[in-house]
Amino acid sequence: MDRSYQMIAKVYGAGIAETIRICLEAAGIEVLVAQESAGKSIYPVTIGKMAQAKIFVRRDQAEEALALLKDIDDGKFLDTPDIELDEEKPEP
Repeated sequence: MDRSYQMIAKVYGAGIAETIRICLEAAGIEVLVAQESAGKSIYPVTIGKMAQAKIFVRRDQAEEALALLKDIDDGKFLDTPDIELDEEKPEP
């Protein structure tokens, strides 16, 4: 098994990088996120090069990861059925 990594995306902001990491890991894809420490501080930088995060996956999973990111970008997972919420408050 190839354990080398390939960069598949650059994003700006730790929140976006974390969301991508979670989605890919949920699909069984091993992910590494590299970001400047200023982007992860208590007051993170959210614009420019310092906010940039690079997403890496194992080289043998890169094609699958890119296809999943494309599906996410195309809105494939937004076509969900309506959720019917129960508005009644539960009894104590």
